Amino acid sequence: MSLIRDRIIESAVRHFMEKGYVATSIQDISDDCGIAKGSLYKYFPSKEELFKEVHKSRQQLLDDQLSGILKEEGLTPREVFVRETEVTLEFFMINKFIMQEIKELIKTKKELAPFFIQMRSMMYDLHKNSLIRLLGEQIKPHIWDMVTVYGGIIKEFNFLMIFENRPIRIRDITLFVLERMEEMAANILAKQEKPILTDVLMFDMISQEMKSKQISMEEKRSQLLDALLAVIKELAITGSRRIQLVDATEALAEEFARDHPKAVIIQALLGLLQQEHELRSLTFQLEKYVMKLKKEHEDPQPC
Repeated sequence: MSLIRDRIIESAVRHFMEKGYVATSIQDISDDCGIAKGSLYKYFPSKEELFKEVHKSRQQLLDDQLSGILKEEGLTPREVFVRETEVTLEFFMINKFIMQEIKELIKTKKELAPFFIQMRSMMYDLHKNSLIRLLGEQIKPHIWDMVTVYGGIIKEFNFLMIFENRPIRIRDITLFVLERMEEMAANILAKQEKPILTDVLMFDMISQEMKSKQISMEEKRSQLLDALLAVIKELAITGSRRIQLVDATEALAEEFARDHPKAVIIQALLGLLQQEHELRSLTFQLEKYVMKLKKEHEDPQPC
């Protein structure tokens, strides 16, 4: 990474923290760096791209801090978890502009949504590894339930401190979270409960290390269909109804696989599946492919 590029990112971080993303202009950053605006655009073609790079640089900083904790000798798993949680909370307090801006950018800059989803996936991965180190390999079947609860607690405390300026001690939060996670894990394992969130349902949050390449739309669609079949097998329904739902899912897969799938058929099959409340989340995700088909059909063909 060039020195100029580094300087641009550092300036952007400072301006975003002081003024916010919307109020900061590319001209502000170029003036601060002492370079022409046109030169800045050679490194970052838009303010959105610059914000993404700032976000990635902050994420890398957090990764480095967490990795540093693991290299410290003599720490117990509980001490490591407490330190990791403290660092995570402090990171968002220092870089609170990220949370503040993402909340607005998701509404106004739809093109940034895939990037934010990727960053969220990376955060889930950090939480997952942290909880497995604390709770042991036996918690793996329930890890996504634990990650969701852990992430929810962290998010709410962050909100209270960042957006409402509540004077809460980070150390108190980390000890509270530690005990709640241990109690929850012990209770789940003692009762031998079935996990709510499985690897199949959380396919889009799998470890970044396991994803050698970005999942294509076709692969995501296939995983959603596999997830549908997995959920259908667990539904408390009659055998005949289960067969009907499986047939509908298989017909859906066949229609998607056609050279020219028909949106009306896909919509009808999704409507049938959506009659089961437990399937709606997955079918709603599949509906975006119907919208894509409709758009392709409506777009004029080139001469």
